[in-house]
Amino acid sequence: MAQVVALLLITRWLDLDLDVGPLWVLVAAYGIWNLGTLALLLTGGLDPAGSRAVFIQLLAEVAVLTALLYFSGGSSNPFVSLYLVPVALCATILGLRYTVALAVASIGAYSALMVWNVPLAALQVGHVHNGWNLHIGGMWVNFIVSTLVVVVFLSLLVRQSRVRAEELARLREQAIRNEQVVTIGSIAATAAHSISTPLSTVGLLLDDLAEEMSDAERRESVDLARQQIEYCRGHLTDLLAAGGVRRLSEARRETVRNFLDGLLSQWLTTRPEARLQRRLDPSLDGWSAVLDPTLRNSIVNLLDNAADANSEAGEDEVHFSAAMQGSVLEVLIDDKGHGPPPDPGAVEFASTKAGGHGVGLLLARVNIARMGGAIRLEGRAPGCRVVVTLPLTAVERGQG
Repeated sequence: MAQVVALLLITRWLDLDLDVGPLWVLVAAYGIWNLGTLALLLTGGLDPAGSRAVFIQLLAEVAVLTALLYFSGGSSNPFVSLYLVPVALCATILGLRYTVALAVASIGAYSALMVWNVPLAALQVGHVHNGWNLHIGGMWVNFIVSTLVVVVFLSLLVRQSRVRAEELARLREQAIRNEQVVTIGSIAATAAHSISTPLSTVGLLLDDLAEEMSDAERRESVDLARQQIEYCRGHLTDLLAAGGVRRLSEARRETVRNFLDGLLSQWLTTRPEARLQRRLDPSLDGWSAVLDPTLRNSIVNLLDNAADANSEAGEDEVHFSAAMQGSVLEVLIDDKGHGPPPDPGAVEFASTKAGGHGVGLLLARVNIARMGGAIRLEGRAPGCRVVVTLPLTAVERGQG
């Protein structure tokens, strides 16, 4: 549109010795090009955010401007500095590679116009046409046009970039908030699930203490009750650490074997009635990592489920084994209960325990998946096997 207005101004008011025929052809061709580009955008045939598409459009701008300047005085045309507009837009929108390419094309075109052009005497620097210098006046008009183009387009681009940055910040904040909400929910549910067993044990022990028993029995029961209470305290400390209360700098690396040994020993204090058969493979030796504290909660949940399943079936032996498969930790937990749910993959809340809802299994699945791992249930005769696989991305091989 601006080119059409400029041609009408030249032909009607300036009375220049200028062949406007080729200029009208160029303006018409460029109009058709823009209509085709618009049609592709509306039909989805062109990605408006694609770097290549934007570069081609800017390159077309340079080509059309070069052709127009060729027929209107070449490098002596005061509008030759319009080459800077597409270069500035390219530098703002696209990367360095496209900007350098467009800058080289613009410099080459400008240089060529100094040699090859259709001269126009009225645009020479010292020529006065109808009482005023067209070159100086054209430079003034060109400055106004260039300023308006740069201000309008760059302001729109900066505003769009600011809006996009604010949207990304909002999405990032929302993702962090969602993660915190999920973590808090997991912490609350895990606390209720994990602490219920030791608290029940404490309650039973206190009931026994109310009855007649010898001093030795009383002392043994009190010691066991204290262990249960200490477990609750330690578990709450771990939950607070998982929620971010403990500083990251306070996290420490520990060997995988020591982590599992401590976990199993702590679990046995909460399930004194259970018998545990453990096998920690030699492949664990030498592997160490900064392990997420919530991993302990997830494995404890699975061990509790196995012990509960055994209890219902009149069994008391839980089998636990762990090994490293490459850099992936594989944990197997076997019980002799009633087996896995019919379709544990299709039903999130699924349990075969009397009065069970599958909350512990669901929490463990979600937590392990958050760490990049997975939980798989396999039926056995009798019982169930839980397979936990967890890639240890922050793992180091070395003497621990």
